[in-house]
Amino acid sequence: MSFIKGINENRIYDYRIMIMGKAKIPRDVKENYIVQTPTRIHEMNCDNDRNINVLEYIIKNGNKPKIIIFLIIKCNDSQINPLTDYEIKLSKVNIKQAYEIGKGDAESMAIKKYDDPIIPSEVENAPIRELLELIATY
Repeated sequence: MSFIKGINENRIYDYRIMIMGKAKIPRDVKENYIVQTPTRIHEMNCDNDRNINVLEYIIKNGNKPKIIIFLIIKCNDSQINPLTDYEIKLSKVNIKQAYEIGKGDAESMAIKKYDDPIIPSEVENAPIRELLELIATY
């Protein structure tokens, strides 16, 4: 799971969430290749950054926090029972700034050609610039 911040300079709190299975992307292959993995991308349109900041704090400062999504609850006779056999435990969560993402990153799938990423003024060669040029040709 990756959280991608800074996707739009005009909407500074928006971010994307990319959920995908584990995939090994070879970096030293000389020929062209295609990697296909089931992926879901959600865009969050926000008016503040409170929730993403809490998550970022927990990930950076927690001691390998246990993050579980899609917990299913079964309700019977006024009792709530979690069905833990159906939960998904996240072993790796990334939080990246959009400008850091290049064409070799798995998160490049979540970048769209109309994105206007926030690029700090001190960053001269943001990898996303080359990625956006590549995407624009499609």
